[in-house]
Amino acid sequence: MTDKTAKLLNEDDTSVRSESKAIEDLENALSGETQESQETKGTFLSMMTKPTVPGETKTAMGAAAATFAASLDNASNKLNKSMKKIQANVYDVTDNACGEDEPTKTVINGNKTVDGTDYVSFSDGPRDIPKWQKMTAGGGVACLLLLGLIAVIPGSFLNQALSDAKDNVGRREKMTVGFIGNSYLYVNDAPRVVEAIAKGSIVQQSVINPGASLGRLLRSGNGMYELWATDEARVDINETSYANLVGADYDLFDMGFCTVPQLLEGYDQYLTYKNYNGAYYNNGNNPCFVDAYYLTITNDISTSNPLYFDYVVLNDFTKLIADEYEREDSIEALMYAYAPMLRVAHAVPIIVDTHAFYWEAENVAENETHYGTDVAAFTSQIYAGALEYQAALGSALPEKLEPRIAPIGLAYLTVYEDNRKMYSKLFASDAIHASSYGTYLFATVLYATIYNRMPPSVGRCVDSVFENSRDLLDANMTVFPTVSEANYLRRIAKRVVLGGHKPRSLVIEATEEYEEIVGNETEYDGDGYEMDEEEYEEEGEGEEGEGEGEGEGEEGDEA
Repeated sequence: MTDKTAKLLNEDDTSVRSESKAIEDLENALSGETQESQETKGTFLSMMTKPTVPGETKTAMGAAAATFAASLDNASNKLNKSMKKIQANVYDVTDNACGEDEPTKTVINGNKTVDGTDYVSFSDGPRDIPKWQKMTAGGGVACLLLLGLIAVIPGSFLNQALSDAKDNVGRREKMTVGFIGNSYLYVNDAPRVVEAIAKGSIVQQSVINPGASLGRLLRSGNGMYELWATDEARVDINETSYANLVGADYDLFDMGFCTVPQLLEGYDQYLTYKNYNGAYYNNGNNPCFVDAYYLTITNDISTSNPLYFDYVVLNDFTKLIADEYEREDSIEALMYAYAPMLRVAHAVPIIVDTHAFYWEAENVAENETHYGTDVAAFTSQIYAGALEYQAALGSALPEKLEPRIAPIGLAYLTVYEDNRKMYSKLFASDAIHASSYGTYLFATVLYATIYNRMPPSVGRCVDSVFENSRDLLDANMTVFPTVSEANYLRRIAKRVVLGGHKPRSLVIEATEEYEEIVGNETEYDGDGYEMDEEEYEEEGEGEEGEGEGEGEGEEGDEA
């Protein structure tokens, strides 16, 4: 009870006692009351029934008047009733901490304040909550609990939405991406996995040749004639405009474009059926050299509906990019052949920092740079090569086409340092190429490199991104990342690409090779980069797995 209320009660107590004598005098005079006194009594009674001004407490005089009216029936207990009425029916509002005291309210008829609002007095006890309100509140709490449980379940729609919101996935601009490389891209069909993980925001096309370096790709072009003649690569000829040209029974497969110029410039004047003019090295695996219809169709597509690439992914032979002496050939190819075509295509190049892999001890001893002695050293040498490629290619391109690096190798090494069990899952049965885990990590890192944000979550259907792969390295592959494993790889990609993380075991040693190349003032003369036959033969020696194009070299060809 506040001081104000105590004071009010004390004042009422004094007032009532002072009125006692007046009551007795009034009772003695009742026997001789006049018409005027009758009207006076009615006036007092009407004062008791009229509501006071809203928000104001009855005064001591009002309480005394009420006692006076009641004493007409039972004067003997008037004082006791008056005190009980004051104590039971006055509701005092506590002081307002933010301003002046709020006025007190008087309860009339037990549950109504003078301003007409509902109120349950202390003497009435708590009011029962209606059943419909209880059910509504209970249902709301249940729904919140259910949503909370769904949100923490990996792969659920709400968990996926929250993850996308956290990673600022947002709306994505549609991009066209070209892929130029070797078995590193061929295994598990990395281009189509990237396309699938982007959920419609990326359109891809490629020139891929297993076991080839960037220089060799310029000389031989596509090498997928038999490797991508699969059901997943099949195109229904009747759904194209070429059915009348080739016939309804023609088997058309999507094997990519046939040469780098055809991909980047939209047309290759030196590309002929069976390589009649000898412009390229023909190993029997280029679709355009083998199939005249395929040459006609790809030429028509590249000229009538060119893609105008936003980005071009460049993947070199891993053991070449890791060797500071041997990588010179690719650096020259990048500066004097790829750079002019990239300028024509207005495409930003992305250098693939390929992952390291275990190597046999006897091969390490033969290697001059010893980059295969352990995973960290191998990764460091590969990344050093990627940095040189980026600098060399960047020196030959305008600033707006500044090359980027997709740090796949750094992501692998981060997993290696963090979770050895998961690291082993990144490799296919040949212990060199990527498994479904490794390809998923590759696609996530590349997407983040392109968009500078994470791709949409795949939810509970991780294996769905491989449904359209034209071939899988392990034909009976049935093991795909679980939702939690995919989320882990996604966090690794985010940490490396968006967070700029560098593995603690990464060691980059500066070389003078790039300075020597960039210091050369030789300009591109328009004739392009060429490798003679002897160079080509030498490059092909020593690669894991021969028999390229015979259907058995894809596992042996190192990426």
